[in-house]
Amino acid sequence: MDQTAQLIELLGLQEFSPEEQQTIIENYQMEVGEGLTEGLTEAQLQEYQQIIDGNQQVISDWLEQNQPEYRESTAFQELSEGYDEDPEKVPADKVYASIAWVQLNATDMEGTVARIQAEVKANPAQYL
Repeated sequence: MDQTAQLIELLGLQEFSPEEQQTIIENYQMEVGEGLTEGLTEAQLQEYQQIIDGNQQVISDWLEQNQPEYRESTAFQELSEGYDEDPEKVPADKVYASIAWVQLNATDMEGTVARIQAEVKANPAQYL
């Protein structure tokens, strides 16, 4: 099951049209992003934006400073799979750095995601 199908099921969006599902998911993801960035400094936001934008120097420097042995992690190795078959795939170090950055810097990531999921489940139409 792909990520979109998982979100549709998780958020209980099966009764909505595919277009409505996509809109709700996009708004949910934006809400989660905003929730995770609350309380961050401008410097933190700029660093994260550079990681998301694929600034390889920032990604490499951040990983070296914060996760120097990331290449040995199971998560990174799983993200790295499939590059031979799909050269357009987002680079594993970028994905790994973006996730690790959020885990390190965002306050109460799990609580924020759970709260927003509950809001969407309770009233998905408000996210249209």
